[in-house]
Parts: sequence; structure tokens; C-alpha cells
Amino acid sequence: PDQPLLDAAAQGKLSTADIGPHVDRILQTPAAKKNLEGALMSYFSYPNLETQVIQDDAFTGTMRGSMYKEAELFLQNTLWGAPLSELLISRKGYINATLAPIYGVQIPAGATLDANMFAQIDLPANRTGLLTQAGFLANRSRPDETSVVGRGLLIKAALLCTETPPPPDNIADAIKMVTMVNANASQRELANIRGGMAPCNGCHLTFDAYGLALDTFDVLGRFRDKDSQGRPIDPSVTLPDQVGGGTAKDNVEGAQKLAGNVAFA
Repeated sequence: PDQPLLDAAAQGKLSTADIGPHVDRILQTPAAKKNLEGALMSYFSYPNLETQVIQDDAFTGTMRGSMYKEAELFLQNTLWGAPLSELLISRKGYINATLAPIYGVQIPAGATLDANMFAQIDLPANRTGLLTQAGFLANRSRPDETSVVGRGLLIKAALLCTETPPPPDNIADAIKMVTMVNANASQRELANIRGGMAPCNGCHLTFDAYGLALDTFDVLGRFRDKDSQGRPIDPSVTLPDQVGGGTAKDNVEGAQKLAGNVAFA
């Protein structure tokens, strides 16, 4: 709060009708923008990168820092002018030489580099906003494999503001058994098992689809069309009822439908 806001509070002048101009004024200040950008970095789980364990030689301290910086630049350049839907559907990327191989691109010759050697570029058509940023994907990967559940839960919590309870203790043994018996199953096959088994389907049907649509990206966010065992990956999904159901052929179409849905708004 700045002094005019404190003065208005002291004078009892912060009714619903009065507060809007204060909000508009404060959100134009550098301090407020920095504060909100930092809060969103935490909200989207980017601090997880500091302690995340991924068994990939490219996941170095330099890579972690680059992923974090990319997200900072994206929020700085997206929050304050573009519609909020651009968080999900923008193809603007902010990359350096460390991130370029993850996205399968090169920094264009003559591109303007900032002080940290990052350039703004248009990413490939299979990328879409925060959802396909390397850091967003990596911070919910397992050490040696992608996680449909982890990625789906992050989208449901951070973008749709909906918490999901942990599995009840009394089904822990059943979960272990299903996991062991299906150790070589694909992510799609595991999701189908969860979706057809009570009580698991009560929660998994509300978020697994988001993770399945993103399974074409590996543990660090590189695009792929086959999983680690060489099986083709199908990113098409039936979306959860919370966002109106319907189908999406891939993560890009899914992000567009999320961005236009009242649950995200």
C-alpha cells in the first residue's frame, strides 16, 4: 500500500465504489508489478526448479537458471499489456543459448539480446504460453520420466484455482499394486486405468487430460512424438467437465479452450 491508500483507509474511504482507482494506480507502480510477478513465479511452482531432480545431463545449474529467467521475462512482457489469455496461448519465447536446443530452434542472426543474453522469438507452432515452457514442464517431471499426474495437477491448481485432495490412505496398497502390475504401461494406458477405477477416477478424470495433452514434451520440455520406450504418443484428450468437456487434438487446442473458458477467467 502507498500513502494515498493508507490515508483512504484511515478515513474509511475504501468502499467497493472507491477502491478501483487505488488498485489501478498501484498496479502501475514498479514495486507492485515486481511483487505480483514474483508471486506468480511461486504460484506457477518455478521455485521447484532449484531442488528438482531430473536425470538428464542437460539439467545443470545453468539450465535451471535459464528456465527461471525465461518465465520471469515472459511474465514481465505478458502481464501488463496483453489480454490475460496470452498466458496460455502466446507463442512468444525468451531464450538464450542454453534453452535454444530444448526448443529445437536457433537464436536468429541479428536478434536483439538483453543483458542476460536472452532474445525474444516466436516459438514453433506446437508451443503455447506457460504450458509448454521448459521450466513449467520440468518442475513437474519425475527424475527419469514425465508425469501426467504432476503436470495435470499443476494446471488444475494454478490455472483453474481448484485444489485436489490426496488419495485416501486406505487405497495406498491398491495404488502400489496397480503401479507394479503395469510397470511398463504407457502414460495413456495408466491414465485409462485410473479413469476406469473407483475411487481413483473421482479425481483423476478432473486433471489427467491436461497432463496427457502435454506428454509430447519430455522431462525437460523437448518436443517428442514417441515416449521413452519408442511408443507413439497421442496428445488428443477429452477435457474435464470443469472446462466444458469436449475434445482437444493436442496441447495447443487444449490451451485455446482453457483460455476461453469461464473457469480460467
